[in-house]
Amino acid sequence: MPLPWAGYAYGVLTVAVALTAFVVTVRLGTCAVRCRARNGRLLMMLSGIATLLGLGLTSLFDAFDNVVWHHNVPIIPSAWLSAIASAVIALWFEVFGRYAVERAEFERQLEVLATTDPLTGILNRRAFLERGRALTESAKRYGHPMTVMMLDIDHFKQVNDRHGHDTGDEVIRLFVTVVGRCLRQVDVFGRMGGEEFAVLMPETAQKGALIAAERIRAAVELSRLDWEEQSLSVTVSIGAVVGTHTVDEALKLADEALYQAKRDGRNRVVLTATEGDSI
Repeated sequence: MPLPWAGYAYGVLTVAVALTAFVVTVRLGTCAVRCRARNGRLLMMLSGIATLLGLGLTSLFDAFDNVVWHHNVPIIPSAWLSAIASAVIALWFEVFGRYAVERAEFERQLEVLATTDPLTGILNRRAFLERGRALTESAKRYGHPMTVMMLDIDHFKQVNDRHGHDTGDEVIRLFVTVVGRCLRQVDVFGRMGGEEFAVLMPETAQKGALIAAERIRAAVELSRLDWEEQSLSVTVSIGAVVGTHTVDEALKLADEALYQAKRDGRNRVVLTATEGDSI
């Protein structure tokens, strides 16, 4: 005659295995989405998810089969061994799932550190150039208009000298926020160093470039920073180039236009159109 406690113990074990399998399945699925897993890692995670789902469903079926439907039938030793093996597999995937989540988060943090400016959260110089090369090459290949701007905060050194570097950092953060509100989602915005920034605007010819640049200039001029009982405002000089160039050529031409804006008195836009981009 089968021992009652054995059936209940077996049921508890198999249900615990099933719940663990389902929890780890959710963990792996979440990790695959968060870390945007691709290729080998995605295949490995999908295999793990399929294995755990099968394990969980099988364990639930075994629990009902041996405890509810056939509770008078003794549980054979191989069933116990199978349940213990399933528990070991589920626990191994739990460890693997935790490692996968931690590894994905670590890699995400590394990617953020490698591609974003720590002060402002926008693209750093290297990431901007990488993104810009891909977009400008595509624009050049298909003959689409592309605008590249260089932006420089006017008299920023005086802000640091008079109010301190902490205030200067807040001015840069405010500047980035204001400029970001003037851009489209498809535009690329990066910090090139210090108080210099760059914007790349796909599918933007001369007329649209001038409107966008003036919108940025006016928004920066109207913005004010209230910081430690001080109210500060800054202006920006913008050099822009429209045409089908490489990103390095465009940045050089935009930088020349920027210096022309500085020479003309700052707080202004100088735009250069080349290769017939006058629309």
